[in-house]
Amino acid sequence: MDYPPAPIPTPIMITTSRLHPLLLVLILSIPGAVFAAPASAPAAPSGAAPSSVPSNHIVVVVKPVAPFVMVDNGKLSGYSIDLWNEVAKTAGWTDIQYIIVDNVPAMLDALKTGKADVAVGALSITAERSKEIDFSHPFYDSGLDIMVKGGSAPGPFQLLMRLLTPSLILTLLGIVVALIIVSHILWWFERKHNHEDFPHHYGEGMIESVWWTTCVLIGGMCMNKDPKGITGRVIGTAWALVGIGMISYLTATATTIMTVDSLGNEISGPKDLAGKPVATVQGTSADHYLQTLHLNVVEFPKLDDAIDALKADKVKAVVYDSPIMMYYLAVNGDKDLHLVGHLFDKQKYGFGLQLSSKLRQTLNSALLSVEETDFLDKLDKIYFTPSDS
Repeated sequence: MDYPPAPIPTPIMITTSRLHPLLLVLILSIPGAVFAAPASAPAAPSGAAPSSVPSNHIVVVVKPVAPFVMVDNGKLSGYSIDLWNEVAKTAGWTDIQYIIVDNVPAMLDALKTGKADVAVGALSITAERSKEIDFSHPFYDSGLDIMVKGGSAPGPFQLLMRLLTPSLILTLLGIVVALIIVSHILWWFERKHNHEDFPHHYGEGMIESVWWTTCVLIGGMCMNKDPKGITGRVIGTAWALVGIGMISYLTATATTIMTVDSLGNEISGPKDLAGKPVATVQGTSADHYLQTLHLNVVEFPKLDDAIDALKADKVKAVVYDSPIMMYYLAVNGDKDLHLVGHLFDKQKYGFGLQLSSKLRQTLNSALLSVEETDFLDKLDKIYFTPSDS
Protein backbone atom coordinates (compact mmCIF):
# COMPACT_ATOMS: atom_id res chain seq x y z
CA MET A 1 0.00 0.00 0.00
CA ASP A 2 1.47 3.26 -1.13
CA TYR A 3 1.48 6.24 1.22
CA PRO A 4 1.71 9.76 0.00
CA PRO A 5 5.18 11.31 0.52
CA ALA A 6 5.59 13.45 3.64
CA PRO A 7 5.76 17.17 2.95
CA ILE A 8 9.36 18.57 2.84
CA PRO A 9 9.83 21.94 4.58
CA THR A 10 10.81 24.67 2.22
CA PRO A 11 14.31 26.31 2.62
CA ILE A 12 12.68 29.54 3.78
CA MET A 13 10.94 27.79 6.64
CA ILE A 14 14.20 26.13 7.72
CA THR A 15 16.25 29.30 7.52
CA THR A 16 13.73 31.37 9.37
CA SER A 17 13.26 28.88 12.13
CA ARG A 18 17.07 28.54 12.68
CA LEU A 19 18.25 32.14 12.25
CA HIS A 20 15.67 33.79 14.45
CA PRO A 21 17.36 32.77 17.72
CA LEU A 22 20.79 33.78 16.36
CA LEU A 23 19.59 37.23 15.40
CA LEU A 24 18.08 37.70 18.81
CA VAL A 25 21.39 36.85 20.51
CA LEU A 26 23.29 39.30 18.29
CA ILE A 27 20.84 42.10 18.91
CA LEU A 28 21.00 41.63 22.68
CA SER A 29 24.83 41.55 22.68
CA ILE A 30 25.25 44.93 20.90
CA PRO A 31 24.51 47.19 23.94
CA GLY A 32 26.88 45.19 26.12
CA ALA A 33 29.69 45.61 23.61
CA VAL A 34 29.03 49.32 23.29
CA PHE A 35 29.03 50.04 27.05
CA ALA A 36 31.78 47.59 27.96
CA ALA A 37 34.45 49.16 25.71
CA PRO A 38 34.89 52.47 27.58
CA ALA A 39 34.94 50.75 30.96
CA SER A 40 38.09 48.84 30.00
CA ALA A 41 40.06 52.07 29.21
CA PRO A 42 42.20 53.43 32.11
CA ALA A 43 41.03 56.71 33.65
CA ALA A 44 43.21 59.76 32.91
CA PRO A 45 44.97 61.20 35.94
CA SER A 46 43.57 64.44 37.31
CA GLY A 47 45.37 67.54 36.08
CA ALA A 48 46.95 65.75 33.11
CA ALA A 49 47.20 67.60 29.83
CA PRO A 50 44.72 66.63 27.11
CA SER A 51 46.00 64.20 24.52
CA SER A 52 45.45 66.80 21.81
CA VAL A 53 48.20 69.01 23.32
CA PRO A 54 51.59 68.38 21.65
CA SER A 55 54.29 66.82 23.83
CA ASN A 56 56.65 69.82 23.31
CA HIS A 57 54.00 72.33 24.45
CA ILE A 58 55.12 73.87 27.77
CA VAL A 59 52.91 75.97 30.04
CA VAL A 60 54.84 78.47 32.19
CA VAL A 61 53.27 80.19 35.21
CA VAL A 62 54.79 83.50 36.29
CA LYS A 63 54.22 85.84 39.21
CA PRO A 64 55.27 89.47 38.57
CA VAL A 65 57.90 90.70 41.04
CA ALA A 66 60.47 93.24 39.89
CA PRO A 67 63.15 92.86 38.72
CA PHE A 68 62.74 89.11 38.17
CA VAL A 69 59.39 89.16 36.36
CA MET A 70 57.88 92.37 34.97
CA VAL A 71 54.88 92.91 32.72
CA ASP A 72 54.69 95.94 30.44
CA ASN A 73 51.79 96.15 27.97
CA GLY A 74 51.46 92.38 28.00
CA LYS A 75 55.17 91.82 27.37
CA LEU A 76 57.20 89.87 29.91
CA SER A 77 60.72 90.88 30.92
CA GLY A 78 63.05 90.64 33.90
CA TYR A 79 65.98 88.68 35.26
CA SER A 80 64.17 85.33 35.53
CA ILE A 81 62.31 85.80 32.23
CA ASP A 82 65.51 86.55 30.32
CA LEU A 83 67.20 83.54 31.92
CA TRP A 84 64.23 81.28 31.17
CA ASN A 85 64.18 82.37 27.52
CA GLU A 86 67.86 81.52 27.21
CA VAL A 87 67.39 78.15 28.92
CA ALA A 88 64.36 77.30 26.75
CA LYS A 89 66.35 78.25 23.65
CA THR A 90 69.21 75.99 24.75
CA ALA A 91 66.78 73.14 25.46
CA GLY A 92 65.09 73.56 22.08
CA TRP A 93 61.66 74.44 23.51
CA THR A 94 59.72 76.77 21.26
CA ASP A 95 56.03 76.09 21.93
CA ILE A 96 55.57 77.98 25.21
CA GLN A 97 52.40 79.34 26.77
CA TYR A 98 52.45 81.79 29.72
CA ILE A 99 50.01 82.12 32.63
CA ILE A 100 50.24 85.17 34.93
CA VAL A 101 49.12 84.85 38.57
CA ASP A 102 49.00 87.36 41.41
CA ASN A 103 50.75 85.50 44.23
CA VAL A 104 53.14 82.69 45.07
CA PRO A 105 50.49 80.25 46.40
CA ALA A 106 48.64 80.49 43.05
CA MET A 107 51.91 79.77 41.23
CA LEU A 108 52.54 76.68 43.37
CA ASP A 109 48.96 75.48 42.91
CA ALA A 110 49.34 75.70 39.14
CA LEU A 111 52.21 73.22 39.35
CA LYS A 112 50.52 70.91 41.85
CA THR A 113 47.31 70.68 39.81
CA GLY A 114 49.08 70.19 36.48
CA LYS A 115 47.88 73.46 34.97
CA ALA A 116 51.49 74.56 34.45
CA ASP A 117 54.73 72.74 33.72
CA VAL A 118 57.25 75.34 34.90
CA ALA A 119 57.14 78.23 37.37
CA VAL A 120 59.34 81.25 36.64
CA GLY A 121 59.94 84.11 39.08
CA ALA A 122 61.70 84.76 42.38
CA LEU A 123 60.81 81.34 43.75
CA SER A 124 62.77 80.33 46.85
CA ILE A 125 63.86 76.72 47.13
CA THR A 126 62.68 75.42 50.51
CA ALA A 127 62.41 71.99 52.12
CA GLU A 128 58.68 72.48 52.70
CA ARG A 129 57.96 73.28 49.07
CA SER A 130 60.10 70.40 47.81
CA LYS A 131 57.55 68.00 49.30
CA GLU A 132 54.93 69.18 46.77
CA ILE A 133 56.92 70.37 43.74
CA ASP A 134 60.33 69.89 42.15
CA PHE A 135 62.99 72.55 41.59
CA SER A 136 65.70 73.15 39.07
CA HIS A 137 69.26 73.84 40.06
CA PRO A 138 69.48 77.21 41.87
CA PHE A 139 70.40 80.22 39.75
CA TYR A 140 70.38 83.12 42.24
CA ASP A 141 71.55 83.54 45.85
CA SER A 142 69.14 85.54 47.96
CA GLY A 143 68.04 86.07 51.56
CA LEU A 144 65.83 88.22 53.73
CA ASP A 145 66.41 91.85 54.62
CA ILE A 146 64.70 94.49 56.77
CA MET A 147 63.38 97.79 55.46
CA VAL A 148 62.63 100.57 57.93
CA LYS A 149 61.49 104.15 57.75
CA GLY A 150 64.05 106.71 58.88
CA GLY A 151 62.82 109.12 61.55
CA SER A 152 63.83 112.71 62.17
CA ALA A 153 67.09 113.42 64.01
CA PRO A 154 66.67 113.37 67.82
CA GLY A 155 66.72 116.62 69.76
CA PRO A 156 69.39 117.47 72.37
CA PHE A 157 67.37 116.11 75.29
CA GLN A 158 66.40 112.93 73.40
CA LEU A 159 70.03 112.40 72.39
CA LEU A 160 71.17 112.88 76.00
CA MET A 161 68.66 110.31 77.24
CA ARG A 162 69.76 107.86 74.56
CA LEU A 163 73.41 108.45 75.47
CA LEU A 164 72.88 107.70 79.13
CA THR A 165 73.10 103.94 78.82
CA PRO A 166 74.36 101.93 81.84
CA SER A 167 77.70 101.25 80.19
CA LEU A 168 78.19 104.91 79.31
CA ILE A 169 77.26 106.06 82.82
CA LEU A 170 79.88 103.70 84.27
CA THR A 171 82.42 105.09 81.78
CA LEU A 172 81.66 108.66 82.83
CA LEU A 173 81.98 107.76 86.51
CA GLY A 174 85.33 106.15 85.75
CA ILE A 175 86.49 109.34 84.01
CA VAL A 176 85.48 111.46 87.00
CA VAL A 177 87.31 109.18 89.44
CA ALA A 178 90.41 109.15 87.22
CA LEU A 179 90.30 112.94 86.90
CA ILE A 180 90.21 113.39 90.70
CA ILE A 181 93.06 110.92 91.25
CA VAL A 182 95.26 112.50 88.55
CA SER A 183 94.50 115.96 89.94
CA HIS A 184 95.69 114.91 93.40
CA ILE A 185 98.87 113.31 92.09
CA LEU A 186 99.66 116.31 89.90
CA TRP A 187 99.09 118.78 92.74
CA TRP A 188 101.21 116.75 95.14
CA PHE A 189 104.26 116.88 92.87
CA GLU A 190 103.80 120.32 91.30
CA ARG A 191 103.18 122.24 94.53
CA LYS A 192 106.91 121.88 95.33
CA HIS A 193 108.17 123.30 92.02
CA ASN A 194 105.27 125.44 90.76
CA HIS A 195 103.40 126.85 93.71
CA GLU A 196 102.13 129.78 91.60
CA ASP A 197 100.05 127.52 89.34
CA PHE A 198 99.47 124.84 91.97
CA PRO A 199 99.34 126.52 95.43
CA HIS A 200 100.46 124.73 98.60
CA HIS A 201 97.03 125.13 100.18
CA TYR A 202 95.01 121.95 99.51
CA GLY A 203 91.77 123.67 98.58
CA GLU A 204 93.30 126.29 96.30
CA GLY A 205 95.78 123.83 94.84
CA MET A 206 93.13 121.19 94.05
CA ILE A 207 90.92 123.77 92.34
CA GLU A 208 93.78 124.73 90.03
CA SER A 209 94.79 121.10 89.47
CA VAL A 210 91.24 119.95 88.64
CA TRP A 211 90.93 122.89 86.25
CA TRP A 212 94.13 121.87 84.48
CA THR A 213 93.24 118.15 84.15
CA THR A 214 89.75 119.07 82.89
CA CYS A 215 91.14 121.41 80.20
CA VAL A 216 93.63 118.78 79.07
CA LEU A 217 90.90 116.09 78.97
CA ILE A 218 88.64 118.19 76.76
CA GLY A 219 91.07 120.22 74.66
CA GLY A 220 94.42 118.49 75.00
CA MET A 221 96.11 121.48 76.71
CA CYS A 222 95.69 124.29 79.23
CA MET A 223 96.88 127.66 77.94
CA ASN A 224 97.49 129.54 81.23
CA LYS A 225 99.46 126.93 83.18
CA ASP A 226 101.79 123.96 82.66
CA PRO A 227 103.55 121.48 84.95
CA LYS A 228 107.19 122.46 85.64
CA GLY A 229 108.52 119.27 87.24
CA ILE A 230 109.48 116.11 85.29
CA THR A 231 106.95 113.97 87.16
CA GLY A 232 104.20 116.50 86.54
CA ARG A 233 105.01 116.66 82.82
CA VAL A 234 104.96 112.84 82.52
CA ILE A 235 101.59 112.74 84.28
CA GLY A 236 100.28 115.56 82.07
CA THR A 237 101.36 113.82 78.86
CA ALA A 238 99.81 110.49 79.89
CA TRP A 239 96.60 112.24 80.92
CA ALA A 240 96.39 114.06 77.56
CA LEU A 241 96.63 110.72 75.70
CA VAL A 242 93.96 109.19 77.91
CA GLY A 243 91.74 112.21 77.28
CA ILE A 244 92.00 111.79 73.51
CA GLY A 245 90.83 108.17 73.80
CA MET A 246 87.94 109.04 76.09
CA ILE A 247 86.66 111.87 73.87
CA SER A 248 86.91 109.59 70.80
CA TYR A 249 84.88 106.92 72.57
CA LEU A 250 82.14 109.36 73.58
CA THR A 251 81.99 110.80 70.05
CA ALA A 252 81.73 107.35 68.46
CA THR A 253 78.98 106.32 70.88
CA ALA A 254 76.93 109.44 70.15
CA THR A 255 77.37 109.01 66.40
CA THR A 256 76.25 105.37 66.53
CA ILE A 257 73.12 106.19 68.51
CA MET A 258 72.18 109.05 66.17
CA THR A 259 72.67 106.80 63.14
CA VAL A 260 70.50 104.02 64.56
CA ASP A 261 67.79 106.51 65.50
CA SER A 262 67.72 108.03 62.03
CA LEU A 263 67.76 104.74 60.16
CA GLY A 264 65.51 102.32 61.89
CA ASN A 265 63.47 103.26 64.90
CA GLU A 266 65.86 101.14 66.97
CA ILE A 267 65.58 98.19 64.54
CA SER A 268 68.95 97.00 63.35
CA GLY A 269 68.37 93.25 62.90
CA PRO A 270 65.91 90.35 63.32
CA LYS A 271 66.32 90.36 67.12
CA ASP A 272 64.79 93.86 67.25
CA LEU A 273 61.54 92.83 65.52
CA ALA A 274 59.98 91.26 68.61
CA GLY A 275 56.94 93.13 69.87
CA LYS A 276 56.65 95.31 66.75
CA PRO A 277 54.23 95.00 63.80
CA VAL A 278 56.21 93.65 60.83
CA ALA A 279 54.89 93.60 57.25
CA THR A 280 55.63 91.03 54.57
CA VAL A 281 54.07 89.48 51.46
CA GLN A 282 51.49 86.79 52.14
CA GLY A 283 52.33 83.18 51.30
CA THR A 284 56.05 83.79 50.67
CA SER A 285 59.08 82.21 52.29
CA ALA A 286 59.57 85.46 54.22
CA ASP A 287 56.06 85.10 55.62
CA HIS A 288 56.78 81.50 56.67
CA TYR A 289 60.05 82.52 58.35
CA LEU A 290 58.44 85.32 60.37
CA GLN A 291 55.59 83.04 61.44
CA THR A 292 58.11 80.56 62.88
CA LEU A 293 59.51 83.37 65.04
CA HIS A 294 56.00 84.05 66.41
CA LEU A 295 56.21 87.75 65.55
CA ASN A 296 53.39 90.23 65.03
CA VAL A 297 53.19 89.65 61.27
CA VAL A 298 50.98 91.83 59.06
CA GLU A 299 50.46 90.18 55.66
CA PHE A 300 49.91 92.05 52.39
CA PRO A 301 49.21 90.72 48.88
CA LYS A 302 52.02 92.77 47.30
CA LEU A 303 55.31 94.34 48.35
CA ASP A 304 54.10 97.80 47.34
CA ASP A 305 51.19 97.46 49.80
CA ALA A 306 53.55 96.48 52.61
CA ILE A 307 55.85 99.44 51.91
CA ASP A 308 52.87 101.81 51.80
CA ALA A 309 51.94 100.59 55.28
CA LEU A 310 55.49 101.32 56.44
CA LYS A 311 55.33 104.85 55.03
CA ALA A 312 52.01 105.40 56.81
CA ASP A 313 53.55 104.21 60.13
CA LYS A 314 51.12 101.28 60.32
CA VAL A 315 54.06 98.88 60.69
CA LYS A 316 57.60 99.32 61.99
CA ALA A 317 59.43 97.31 59.33
CA VAL A 318 59.06 95.28 56.14
CA VAL A 319 60.82 91.92 55.86
CA TYR A 320 61.19 90.46 52.38
CA ASP A 321 63.69 89.18 49.80
CA SER A 322 66.77 91.42 49.77
CA PRO A 323 67.32 91.77 45.99
CA ILE A 324 63.68 92.72 45.42
CA MET A 325 63.72 95.43 48.09
CA MET A 326 67.12 96.69 46.89
CA TYR A 327 65.69 97.06 43.41
CA TYR A 328 62.64 98.88 44.80
CA LEU A 329 64.83 101.44 46.58
CA ALA A 330 67.06 101.90 43.53
CA VAL A 331 64.11 102.53 41.22
CA ASN A 332 61.95 104.64 43.53
CA GLY A 333 64.74 106.61 45.20
CA ASP A 334 62.86 107.05 48.48
CA LYS A 335 65.48 108.53 50.82
CA ASP A 336 63.26 108.02 53.86
CA LEU A 337 63.44 104.22 53.52
CA HIS A 338 66.52 102.15 54.33
CA LEU A 339 67.71 98.56 54.62
CA VAL A 340 69.29 97.78 57.99
CA GLY A 341 71.26 94.90 59.45
CA HIS A 342 72.74 91.98 57.57
CA LEU A 343 71.28 89.37 55.21
CA PHE A 344 69.59 86.53 57.13
CA ASP A 345 67.70 83.31 56.35
CA LYS A 346 69.75 82.96 53.17
CA GLN A 347 67.89 81.35 50.25
CA LYS A 348 68.34 80.34 46.64
CA TYR A 349 66.01 80.94 43.69
CA GLY A 350 65.18 78.23 41.16
CA PHE A 351 62.61 77.29 38.53
CA GLY A 352 59.63 75.34 39.87
CA LEU A 353 58.45 72.09 38.26
CA GLN A 354 55.74 69.52 38.75
CA LEU A 355 56.68 66.76 41.16
CA SER A 356 58.70 64.07 39.30
CA SER A 357 58.61 66.22 36.15
CA LYS A 358 60.09 64.72 32.99
CA LEU A 359 61.36 68.21 32.08
CA ARG A 360 63.71 68.45 35.05
CA GLN A 361 66.74 66.72 33.56
CA THR A 362 66.58 68.66 30.29
CA LEU A 363 65.96 71.92 32.11
CA ASN A 364 68.89 71.43 34.49
CA SER A 365 71.21 70.48 31.65
CA ALA A 366 70.26 73.61 29.71
CA LEU A 367 70.54 75.79 32.85
CA LEU A 368 74.03 74.52 33.63
CA SER A 369 75.07 75.19 30.04
CA VAL A 370 73.87 78.78 30.33
CA GLU A 371 75.59 79.25 33.71
CA GLU A 372 78.89 78.18 32.18
CA THR A 373 78.75 81.29 29.98
CA ASP A 374 78.78 84.95 31.05
CA PHE A 375 75.01 85.26 30.60
CA LEU A 376 74.26 85.59 34.35
CA ASP A 377 76.93 88.28 34.69
CA LYS A 378 75.20 90.25 31.95
CA LEU A 379 71.87 89.92 33.75
CA ASP A 380 73.44 91.18 36.99
CA LYS A 381 74.74 94.27 35.20
CA ILE A 382 71.36 94.92 33.59
CA TYR A 383 69.15 94.54 36.63
CA PHE A 384 71.33 95.09 39.73
CA THR A 385 74.03 97.59 38.77
CA PRO A 386 73.08 101.18 39.68
CA SER A 387 72.98 103.55 36.73
CA ASP A 388 75.22 106.60 36.63
CA SER A 389 72.27 108.92 36.25
